[in-house]
Parts: sequence; C-alpha cells; structure tokens
Amino acid sequence: MAITAHDGETRLRARFARRWYLVVAGLIATIVLCIVAAGAFPATYTAEADIVLVPAPTKSVNNPDPNPYLGLGGLQPLADVVARAMTAGAAQVQLRAAGLTGGYNVARDQTTNSPILVVTATGKTGPQALHGLNLVLRKAPSVLAALQRAHSVSATDLVTSQVVALPTEASASRKSQIRALAVALVGGVVGTALAVSAIDILLRRTQRYRRTQRHQRPRRTEMPQRTEMPQRTEALTPSDSLSLVESFQRSPVVNGNKTRLRARAANGAAAGEPRTRSSSQSLR
Repeated sequence: MAITAHDGETRLRARFARRWYLVVAGLIATIVLCIVAAGAFPATYTAEADIVLVPAPTKSVNNPDPNPYLGLGGLQPLADVVARAMTAGAAQVQLRAAGLTGGYNVARDQTTNSPILVVTATGKTGPQALHGLNLVLRKAPSVLAALQRAHSVSATDLVTSQVVALPTEASASRKSQIRALAVALVGGVVGTALAVSAIDILLRRTQRYRRTQRHQRPRRTEMPQRTEMPQRTEALTPSDSLSLVESFQRSPVVNGNKTRLRARAANGAAAGEPRTRSSSQSLR
C-alpha cells in the first residue's frame, strides 16, 4: 500500500511527540548554530563616493575664460590609470600607514563616458567605512599629480580631481550574514528531524526485538517435588532385626520365588535329572 504525504506527516508528528526531548535539544542546537553563524559572518558597511577628473582650461583669444568640463571627453584613459595607481601596492601601504583598517576599491565608472572614478570603502562598522573613504579621497589628488609630474606636465596644464556626492553615513550590507543564517537554520531543522526519526526508529526496533525474544523464550516446567523418606537414626535392636527378617520371608515376592523353584525341581525329577542337596535344602 502506497504511503501518502499525509501519512508521512502524521508519522513525523508522532515521532516528534514521542521524542520531544530530542526535538527540544535540536532546537537549542539550531539556535546556537545560528548565533555562531551570525558572529562568523557579521554585517559589512559600505561607503561610496565619486571623483571626477577635471582637465586644465585651454585659454584662447576668442575664449579667455573657458569651461573646463567641456574637455572631459578624452580623459577616460587617464581615469583608468589613476584607478590602477590608487589600488597598487605602494598606495595600499601608504593608506594602511595612514590608518586605513577596512578594504577599498577604485574603478572607473563603466556606465558613463565621463572620467569618473567610483571609490568604495568597506568596514565592520559605519564610522570605520567612512574613515576609510575619506583617507582614499584625500589620497587621490596626490596620486593624480604624481602621475602627471612624472611626465613633466606644467602646473597650468595639470588635470585636477573633484569629489562628487560625498556620503554622510555608510550603508549596511547583510547578504553574507543572511545567507549564513539561512544555511544554519535549514541545516539545524533538517538535521533535528533526521536525527529524531533515526533515533526513534532504532529505539522502536530494539523494543520490538526484546518483546519478540521475551515471548519466544521457553517456559520453565515445574518439576514435582521429591518426597524424602524419613531417615531412621535409631540403632536396630536384635528383636527389630528378627521381625524384619520374618516380614521379608513372609513377603509375596519371596514366597513366589520359592513356589517357582519347587515347580522347577519337580519338573527336573520327572525328567530324571538328579536333585542336588543344595537345591532341596534351598526349597525347604
């Protein structure tokens, strides 16, 4: 007969009811596992800001006060170089020495054609992430100026940087923590159900086997009690001995034996066999 889902659910509930103490222990273990998972994968805080590269103004007779933002179209390669320089080993060592404790990343914004750098700093707390972001933002102008001075660019032609949309607080990211809690919760519940079911099946099989062995064990038959003859401890007197001999001679067994012996002797005499004195004496 096929087992339906309702039957399986009923059996599982019955097992939980019988082994409720194991269910309680499993739930406590699950809670502890969730707490450990939350501590092992804490929430991370992220702070993000943008840096735009601004070219040096090019003055002419017709344009004595030019707009520097009009020349942003050709600065994407410089933005990539600045991003690489700020994530290089030398820059990381300098930032760590300045007090950076979290992580950071600098990359050009791929969603626009403008030379915009996206700076992201992470930390275990919100203030830590904001402090790391400020350190990286203060480092960007010096890295950009060092790259240009390496090619002997004059001060009037230097490309500068400007911070855009500086945040005031960091945002919390709990994706890894939520995944760890989900895995711990599901693992604890499923593990508890499997453990309770396995232990319940094992215990019930053991009890059934013991009952079967108890019923199949042969019953012990009672042996009849032996009646012990009373032992005579008194010494026999001569009169008692004579009475015992007389009663033995008068017993049917002895008389029957004498009768049979006399009959054999008579038959032997009729056949011509000699009678011995001992046999005749024994008959008497």
